[in-house]
Amino acid sequence: MTTTSPSCPFSSVAERFNPLAGEQLEDPYPFYAEARREEPVFFSPAFHMWVVTRYQDVRAVVGNPGLFSSRKTIDPIAPICPEARAVLGPGGPFPVPSLVSSDPPGHGRWRKAMNQVFSPSRMRRLEPQIREIARARVDAIAPRGHAEVMDDIAFPVPLQVIARLCDIDDADVEDLKRWGQSLVLLISSGLDPDGQVEMARDVVEYQRFMAALVARKRAHPGDDIASLLLAGGGDAPFSDEEVVHQMVGNFVAGHETTTHMIGNALHLLLSEPARWEALVADPSLTPAAIEETLRLDTSVPTFIRTATADTVLAGRKIAKGDNVLVVFASANHDDQEFADPAAFDLHRKGKGKHMGFGHGIHSCVGAPLARIEGQAVLEALATKLPDLRLVPGQQLSHIPQLIFRGYEKIEVTWG
Repeated sequence: MTTTSPSCPFSSVAERFNPLAGEQLEDPYPFYAEARREEPVFFSPAFHMWVVTRYQDVRAVVGNPGLFSSRKTIDPIAPICPEARAVLGPGGPFPVPSLVSSDPPGHGRWRKAMNQVFSPSRMRRLEPQIREIARARVDAIAPRGHAEVMDDIAFPVPLQVIARLCDIDDADVEDLKRWGQSLVLLISSGLDPDGQVEMARDVVEYQRFMAALVARKRAHPGDDIASLLLAGGGDAPFSDEEVVHQMVGNFVAGHETTTHMIGNALHLLLSEPARWEALVADPSLTPAAIEETLRLDTSVPTFIRTATADTVLAGRKIAKGDNVLVVFASANHDDQEFADPAAFDLHRKGKGKHMGFGHGIHSCVGAPLARIEGQAVLEALATKLPDLRLVPGQQLSHIPQLIFRGYEKIEVTWG
């Protein structure tokens, strides 16, 4: 965290910024529109960081890793209490850099290896298996006539896919899901000390599980992610510790992002039944539905960067060491870049410009996998459950966290 200097500007926008509660948690987009108009770059005293809301400014930050470092991008947004730190150990939740928290030239070493792991050609070879997993999940719930989207659909498919890619037994998946959620809450939510300690214990269990997995793969390599990372890392091999913490990140990113993308997509499609009917009538619209979801209600709304030198952005003086929160969720609604940005348009032109997968050297390496999974789930549901609809009258709420955006529960019915 950084501290503000007397020269930092304050505004009503800055003082009201809180995406973890109230209206901004449930629907932050009107607030972001106001910020883009009134003060597109502002300093948040609550979060002790600059907040960047316009498309071109976000793009400028994430496109310049020399000036805006990623080394603190997954640091906790609130200080971890001494009791939780004692549980975690001196290294904290991420004791060594990984793909997402490294800068050039070290980042290139990670990116080269991860590009091979998640290459589009490798993902295409996996596509039949992914579609079979999605169909099997939909077939399993179809006789019930009702489901809760997150637990019954959106979590199981990406979890099973990433487990297979990691050569992890299905019996371990629920533990890994819980540990991963604890990690996200620890770094991305404002927990009290007791909550931090509880989450820290889960994080340690998560790390131990991945350490045992990496040790097995070091001794008996296969065609899984850990084995591929252990086999090569550019100019210098990865250590076991590096691979362990990359695997911790891989498993979280490999299902949480896609899980919430699926949940957000289904809510957007079903909240206006004509959208779902259009998709059922024309399955070729499924890729467009995923892209428009990534733009309109992205599952990764923000990321942190850190200024490596004094600079100026949109007229604001940002000091070396200051943290900068880039808000992809706001950038994707910028009316200077997108016509009628609040509309869900399955025929939108220029939809490839969204930053639902980030931008620059840290753009999401797993994007090909996420797109296949999202499309597979929507197509399976549209084929098997064409009369899918939201349960009326339910109160929907979002999980209060900064790094991911998704619903706690979405009840649906059919038949």
